Amino acid sequence: ATLASIKAAASRGDFDRAEALLFQPGPVHLHVDAINVCFHACATHRDLVNAERFTRILVERGVEPNIVTFNALINMCAVHGDSDRAMEWLVTMVRSGHEPSEGTMGALCKAFASKGMVHRVRAVMTAIDDAGLPLNEYFFASFITACGLAQPPQPDLAVAAFNDLVARGLRPQAVRHKLGQVVGVAATDGLFARLRASSAEEAVPVQPGARHDNRGSSSMSEHGATWPLPGFGAAMVAVLVGGDRPDLATGLRTRHGPSKHLESARDGEQGHNE
Repeated sequence: ATLASIKAAASRGDFDRAEALLFQPGPVHLHVDAINVCFHACATHRDLVNAERFTRILVERGVEPNIVTFNALINMCAVHGDSDRAMEWLVTMVRSGHEPSEGTMGALCKAFASKGMVHRVRAVMTAIDDAGLPLNEYFFASFITACGLAQPPQPDLAVAAFNDLVARGLRPQAVRHKLGQVVGVAATDGLFARLRASSAEEAVPVQPGARHDNRGSSSMSEHGATWPLPGFGAAMVAVLVGGDRPDLATGLRTRHGPSKHLESARDGEQGHNE
């Protein structure tokens, strides 16, 4: 087997063949680069089951997943609408010593939004805001999507989120399509018309040489915090999973036991080393 043959099999979605080639004796036998090729092909095909399979193989080789791997897994969970699995990977990531990035939390909100979990998306956004981290348009788009998929739908909350986005100086156009799906095209056009009228009334000429700052409350200069923020992952897990808020000096405490995803791989590795 060669790296090229493994990549070819994985690229066409033949992951059984790719795994068989991985285990053949030779220069690429269980090589980390070859395993990563398979994993990234899974991400391209949005194949969560096989992505988790190659992650276990990677762990068995003694390589812990990094933030890119975890983000890809959580994003695949979001694509499949599997919010429970997304949460399990967040817990696993935090217990592995990684802090979530903006992309991690964005993917998690996408997973919650796909299930209409308005309260969960709001909990994430509130935690981010309270931690002094910036919220971007992606989070508001997820919240608005969740409002539309909730049972019953929550159009008033979607409009409130839109108004909050505008107040923060973020780009309203970024959520226009999502908002239209929730409150209707006519209502959305009306909101944007009022926004244009309000902007025209409040416009203040900028003097030559003056700096016009319209970054809103999401700017780093106002929040003063950046991703990744130490301790945020453990605090976020405590909010979403429940149980005691963790003492970050002594480790994470939640109702969850060891991650079922990586535990078997670690057991296999320990057995191999004994």
